[in-house]
Amino acid sequence: GLGDNAGAVNILQGILKKNPDFSNARIRLGALYTQMGRLEDAAAEFEETRIRGWGSPIVNDANRALSSIYALAQGNEMKMKVEDGLINKVKKPLVQDPDNYDAWSRLALLYGIFANKNEAQNAYENVVRIKPQDTHALEILAGLYDDGNNFAKAESTYTKALDSAKDPAARQVIEQKLVMVSGKKAFDEKKMDVAEVKFKEAVASSPQNYT
Repeated sequence: GLGDNAGAVNILQGILKKNPDFSNARIRLGALYTQMGRLEDAAAEFEETRIRGWGSPIVNDANRALSSIYALAQGNEMKMKVEDGLINKVKKPLVQDPDNYDAWSRLALLYGIFANKNEAQNAYENVVRIKPQDTHALEILAGLYDDGNNFAKAESTYTKALDSAKDPAARQVIEQKLVMVSGKKAFDEKKMDVAEVKFKEAVASSPQNYT
């Protein structure tokens, strides 16, 4: 009954207080909230699972649960409310410490997941302002500049990412992206001969992406 659910909720909340990244407990808590009709609380837990577990298979479970909850809730109003709630929670430390690297990193990831490119770009700009050698953040930021057709900024940011990258595989991927964006920049500047060389170089370095 509801009493049993309330007891289970307390136990799971206690577990998550000690270990916020315990995704299985968070998924279970979201499922309990759903059973209890607390859809907004459930959605918040599933969204949190997506953020904390980004890149792991448990995100698929969270996505499925969220799809059904937002379908039940009929529309984007709850989705926006939940997302705003999570964003405000992550923003809190920045009031006291505008140079909080972890908060900006988490905010950047959140905005990326929520497909808010402008805010994601701003957050990643702050991440690399605080930690200029963050290769991963530099690469994502360069990609956002590229998506926005700001090829000059994309080129300089990919260059910084390449300078800071240690892993050979990561370096190779960044080099390919840098060559491609340099070609786009040259094309934009009507330097067709340079653009042609760069595009050919991009295809030669990674033919599987262009066939």
